[in-house]
Amino acid sequence: AHMSRQGAMSQLAAALSAFRIHDEAQRRNQELSTLNEIASTITSTLDTSEVYRLVVQRLNTYFNVEAGSLLLVDETSGDLRFVMTIEGGEAKLAGVSVPMGQGVVGAVAKSRQWEIVPDAPKDPRFYRKISEDIGFVTKSILCVPMIAKGRVIGVIELLNKLDGQFNPDEAERLMRMAAFIGVAIENARLFQQVASGRDRLAAILNSTADGILM
Repeated sequence: AHMSRQGAMSQLAAALSAFRIHDEAQRRNQELSTLNEIASTITSTLDTSEVYRLVVQRLNTYFNVEAGSLLLVDETSGDLRFVMTIEGGEAKLAGVSVPMGQGVVGAVAKSRQWEIVPDAPKDPRFYRKISEDIGFVTKSILCVPMIAKGRVIGVIELLNKLDGQFNPDEAERLMRMAAFIGVAIENARLFQQVASGRDRLAAILNSTADGILM
């Protein structure tokens, strides 16, 4: 009886381990399909706001949160600028800035580490002005840096997980995804610069002889 109980226990352990592996594989597949969708949008459109919108929509769905934001570092001021926020399916906050070093977003941009804030109003770093301006109640935050070519270009911030609390496993997963998204966004921005540069050059060449001399 003792042996059979041990056998049953080890079978249970093996089944649990197989379930974990299956669960992890399923999550990996979802992660990869999310990133694939983002990648295909980036290669098919030069419209960066469309890219930002899709990134935030996909992350909100994947992590099951109430709202998500993408912020990019303003090269001149060092402030973090909201380029896309989606809350309740609606885009908000584009163009609003968080002063350099302020808020959880500023802390993450500086530390280059992920941050989970389970109770935002109690965190001294919480920058409440923006939530108050749009009448949004921030409860919990998961925030990660976006790093491209060795520098922090922005942060991704997810708010109010709808099924429990954010956990370190999700933070690591979002870090992995943010590394990919950061490079993709840099590339989208470069493509846009090249395209607008090419259009400018074409306009100059098509205008006058003076343009060609210039």
